[in-house]
Formats: sequence, structure tokens, C-alpha cells
Amino acid sequence: MTNRRDTVDERLKAIENNICFMDERLKRIENNVRGIVFLQILILGIITTSAILFAFQC
Repeated sequence: MTNRRDTVDERLKAIENNICFMDERLKRIENNVRGIVFLQILILGIITTSAILFAFQC
């Protein structure tokens, strides 16, 4: 009985570690997505500014 309980405890610890690992990966992915969105907004702003300046130049 003790052996089975130890096996269950080991499996639960492994699952807990896996969940923590996945949580860290999700946080990294979330930060990457924020960076990508920031760059997209920045590029869109540059394109919009260029278009406005070009329109007023003509």
C-alpha cells in the first residue's frame, strides 16, 4: 500500500512540475505576443505618419 501511495505522490509531483513549466511557457508566450503587438502598432503608426506627410506634401 505504501509503495502505491509513493507512486501516486511522485506522479502528482510530476504533474505539478509540468503545470508550473507550462505556466512559465505561457508567460513567455504572452510577453512575446505583447512585443509583437507593440511592433505592429509602431509600424502602423510610422506608415500612417508617412502617408499623412506625403498627402500634405502634394
